[in-house]
Amino acid sequence: MNAATRATAFCAAIALFSISGCGGGSGGSADGNMAAVDEDSPEFAAMQYRQGLMHVLGYKVATLRDMAEGTIEADAGVFAKYAADTATAADMLLEGFVGMEASSTDALPGSGAFPDVWSDWDDFSQKAAELAAAADEVSAAASAPGFMVMADSAEPLGPVCGNCHRTYRQR
Repeated sequence: MNAATRATAFCAAIALFSISGCGGGSGGSADGNMAAVDEDSPEFAAMQYRQGLMHVLGYKVATLRDMAEGTIEADAGVFAKYAADTATAADMLLEGFVGMEASSTDALPGSGAFPDVWSDWDDFSQKAAELAAAADEVSAAASAPGFMVMADSAEPLGPVCGNCHRTYRQR
């Protein structure tokens, strides 16, 4: 499967995730208390996109980490696929934030994105670029001939995920 086909399939999976209401709550919303929110708005769609993408990233990165730590059985082929998926998702991250200031925690109930995302855009986008670079690094290593899952295989991802979440995401 080439990169374009992989990206298209990945986008379709995220769209299905968002449409199916996997975010919880009623009516497919991420929060059961969102009756007053316009679920047809671009801001709501951007929030759903981001949350779906973050779920995908969380699942993939956790699996990579668990394989690297030996918590689950290591499989170099699965590791390489998940690392490539992580790199693709990381490259898509900013799309759900660009021009969507009205989808912050202050403006849209259920959003986990602090307004600082937009007021400190340069830092936020730098952190997103660091995630993409770390994901690319792990993916390149995992696709190299003779790759074996080792304890430090997913190490570049941990700090970059946390750097952004501590600053820009509501817990």
